[in-house]
Amino acid sequence: VDALTQPTTGRINVRAVAERIRDRLEAAGCRVDMRKATDVQGPKEFLEYDGIIFGTPTWFSNVAWPIKRIFDEHLIRIYEHRKGRLREKALAGFVTVMERGESGPNCLQCLTWMMEHLRGKLVEGIVVNVGDVDDAVDAEAEQLSRRFLSALKEQAGRPAR
Repeated sequence: VDALTQPTTGRINVRAVAERIRDRLEAAGCRVDMRKATDVQGPKEFLEYDGIIFGTPTWFSNVAWPIKRIFDEHLIRIYEHRKGRLREKALAGFVTVMERGESGPNCLQCLTWMMEHLRGKLVEGIVVNVGDVDDAVDAEAEQLSRRFLSALKEQAGRPAR
């Protein structure tokens, strides 16, 4: 999970959602490394995993600049120089948003469009409103985790790691 922590609220933020997803994936036997977007050093880091989940707060209906920076500075090198790009990987995303409306879904759409260029197995993402009750956030995290696990299992001939 590649998570950028933006302290939107103390209870629900990108890190809190990422931790809920991590817990479910680890319970299913996956190894999960959580990283802040600002700690990513290069494109090779993305090649070590069978799947990648991007998490971002919604900033003006779009992804936060550190996530955009990952695509612009690191993943562009994979896009330009790696023949299959990230075709063999499961890719998913989630966004957190401060208020209901179109901003969160617009942000998730932007993130999805960015991931589409990498040609991985795209998993339907989620929008988490920071005002949602814990049960709703847990349900969203569970749905994303199940879809992601299913995508990992679909990968040809390789165990999930």
